[in-house]
Amino acid sequence: MARRKKGTVERTGVELLCAWSAASGGAPPGVSARLQDVAQDLALAADRGDADLPGAVRRFGFQAGADGWALPEIACWLETLARIGGPPARGLLTFDMGMALSAAWADGFLHGAGQEDCVDPTTGLARTGVLALRLRQVYDHCASLHLQTDLVYALVVIDASLAEHPPIERNAARVALATETRSLFSAGETVAIQGDRVLVLASRTPELEDRVAVLGAALHTHALLRHDPIATWVERLPTEAADLRAYLLDMTA
Repeated sequence: MARRKKGTVERTGVELLCAWSAASGGAPPGVSARLQDVAQDLALAADRGDADLPGAVRRFGFQAGADGWALPEIACWLETLARIGGPPARGLLTFDMGMALSAAWADGFLHGAGQEDCVDPTTGLARTGVLALRLRQVYDHCASLHLQTDLVYALVVIDASLAEHPPIERNAARVALATETRSLFSAGETVAIQGDRVLVLASRTPELEDRVAVLGAALHTHALLRHDPIATWVERLPTEAADLRAYLLDMTA
């Protein structure tokens, strides 16, 4: 935790929230009680430079999304908090904080919209509509930071052919496919399923190809999957957001 200069008086959560509300034109305190609670925690974490600042941002983003607030609006709230806070609050303006906010907002928004419409009931993975929404968000966010999205993110494709299985065995194989994929991509990546194909929106890191190779090996040795043809690869995202619709149609065909 960052240390304050001698003689500096720490403000309470209520005081910080009131100052934030005044600078933001009445929000976020003028909303749901749940959002007020996480907003107060975020204000305190930003003011004091707490190590849990990323967690506070995620909780705030999730609740704001669940309550139906638009992402640009809550992003403006964070910018306001960074502006009126001390030096520790400047950390809210980093790329990592922006990504934490948008990812948590997407999860919260979908949760508030009705989880049954967003999650595949057999595997528990997201439906491809969730992936489409998440892709639009990362393109918008990267554009705001003047970053080329296809250099920052990639789509991992796990393509299985389970048609030869009876229905019950096929469902069990899909669950195995989902479980193995989540075991390798469990750090906030968006993992969606369409039929026998799993798609993962992941950061394009130097280790990504190795992670995909490990996943492919695990799938080919799994008791329920070892006799099935399964291909795993990293697909480059389109350069322009305008091409996303055709790209996703191709990936989910």
